[in-house]
Amino acid sequence: MEDLLVRDIMTTDLISIDRHLKVAQALELMHAEGVRRLPVVVPGDRLVGIITEKDARLALPRVAEAGGLGGYDGLSYEGLHASEPPSVQDVMSHYVHTLTPNRSVAHAAELLAAHRISGLPVVEEGRLVGIVTAYDIYRLVADALVRPRVRAAA
Repeated sequence: MEDLLVRDIMTTDLISIDRHLKVAQALELMHAEGVRRLPVVVPGDRLVGIITEKDARLALPRVAEAGGLGGYDGLSYEGLHASEPPSVQDVMSHYVHTLTPNRSVAHAAELLAAHRISGLPVVEEGRLVGIVTAYDIYRLVADALVRPRVRAAA
């Protein structure tokens, strides 16, 4: 496990989003795809930010009260008129901790813990190529702990 690289565990089937989309659309996409964060890219898969489910929910605090994601029409957003729902670029994190595919999984785990974040986009030559999440690390650790027990029981 010590020799594993980020490229060995990163998710490469990425779902990313354009910074001009509305926050409600980002939240709908997260729910539809079962993810809690979306890298924000510009043409050429250049990473410019990340939006999390928490970011989106804070930007749309009354969505749930309005009957779900489709009920955001007519809500007033702090500092914006109801006709101007926030876009992804208004609420995304512009500074994003990233990794390269050749970094160690141990380094990824250290970054996740040190910055108290749950996902790290993986960038190579300026392009988004993957993402590593805390769940990926948990799964790796769980597999490492369970396999020896299964072999011992056999």
